[in-house]
Amino acid sequence: MLAHDPEPAKITGFLTRRDTQSPSDWVGVIIDSYHDKRTAYEFLVNPAGVKQDKYYFNDGNEDQGWDAIWDVVVAERADGWSAEFRIPLSQLRFPASGKPTFGFALSRQIARLNETSTWPLIAKSTNGIVSQFGELHGLELSQSPKRLELVPYTVGDLSTEPDQGNPLVKGVSPGASVGLDMKYAITPALTLTATVNPDFGQVEADPAVVNLSAFETFFPERRPFFVEGSGVFRFDMDCNDGSCTGLFYTRRIGRQPQLSADVPDDGFVSAPSNTTIIGATKATGRIGGFSIGILNALTAQEEAQVAVGSAQSSSPIEPFASYTVGRARREFANQSALGVMMTATNRNVGDERSPMRLLSNSAYAGGVDWDLRLA
Repeated sequence: MLAHDPEPAKITGFLTRRDTQSPSDWVGVIIDSYHDKRTAYEFLVNPAGVKQDKYYFNDGNEDQGWDAIWDVVVAERADGWSAEFRIPLSQLRFPASGKPTFGFALSRQIARLNETSTWPLIAKSTNGIVSQFGELHGLELSQSPKRLELVPYTVGDLSTEPDQGNPLVKGVSPGASVGLDMKYAITPALTLTATVNPDFGQVEADPAVVNLSAFETFFPERRPFFVEGSGVFRFDMDCNDGSCTGLFYTRRIGRQPQLSADVPDDGFVSAPSNTTIIGATKATGRIGGFSIGILNALTAQEEAQVAVGSAQSSSPIEPFASYTVGRARREFANQSALGVMMTATNRNVGDERSPMRLLSNSAYAGGVDWDLRLA
């Protein structure tokens, strides 16, 4: 892709982290590989080689947490700059037919002019983005690429802390954990993603918040497993937090334990800061004219260790729980849509003597939404 510029010395490119927006020049390729005129994948690069990728759904909403495996090379030229994209077909979802038609668009941003150009023209006066794309014909795909990605990990740690008379604190405490992330393309348009004992240690920390109200604090989701494909589960209800998490708020999965141990003044307590996610799996994509999403996650029972004098005991502070959500949305040719969503939470709160009986053992919710366009 060539980006001609009569003033190449003024081309701007800032070196930042991936997916970070900056006042740079950008060129991009946008592909509606399923050709449903509602979903698309965008690949962007600036003159410094910084990559961005995002996923479009519902003809214009963006999911910037989507990350694909692709490569791009940029080069300076006497008349501007250029970018060569290499995007594996395994990163796209498309029909199984041998000669599919892709929706296609190109974009370019010039920072110093505050100008954005696209082919074809994507008019701001028209509702939607993906539905305005051009068409790419003449593709010959002999077979759909099967995609299987396995990412195992191991983590070791060693913590030291003075006990200061606390029998629950060990001076030197080694630890280790293992886990696995998996992604598999069931069909070219349907992807299964799973994780076992996930590690989110590299995820950006939440800002410090002091909540003096009786209402829950909503934090943005940054964990890769829950971010990717999150647009499928969007249900436009209670959008005050900017993410429309009224029906399905993923940050409750693996959150801080909801109960606390009863400890006397002369006692000590040690409790985990977050609930352990045993594993999670989800399937997202398209089946015929439907976009679907199914997710299930399991979290472990957590206990706090209590020490009073020489006696030690444990107290449950979070029960074993299962979280399930299902979403289906039928999309029509005139951009109308009809969808349904169901959520379920089930907890093992124990018998009547268990302190976890303070929590509800189950909760269910559902809803129907539609987008009707007459003309």
